Amino acid sequence: MGVPIPRVAREQAKVGKYVKFKDLIYGDLIFFGSTYYKSRRINHVGIYLGNGWFAQASSKDKKVIYTNFKNEPRYRKRVKICRRYLSKNERELYMTCHGKINRAKTTTTKYTTPWQTGMKVPNKIPR
Repeated sequence: MGVPIPRVAREQAKVGKYVKFKDLIYGDLIFFGSTYYKSRRINHVGIYLGNGWFAQASSKDKKVIYTNFKNEPRYRKRVKICRRYLSKNERELYMTCHGKINRAKTTTTKYTTPWQTGMKVPNKIPR
């Protein structure tokens, strides 16, 4: 998409527009750290898909997994900061040019619930 971002999560968390968790929309980055509330260290990043879903890379399994905050509440406790790299207009332009979101595949549900194409991607998380 032509947006330069730093290589590691802790550096990525320093750039982009700050976004409150409740205002996340498709494409926003979610940065995770320890559950210890005073810790500010960032050690993981995911991309928000909408409706409580996010995609993340599993270093253990070496694949992308799809997780829902409702099904895995421990991830919500680890969120440190959320960032937006694309404006709403840039995101809409990209989605228009590239068409629909393809069905994502996952080989295990051990850590997550697979993304289904019937799950809509809202503009922001329902309250």
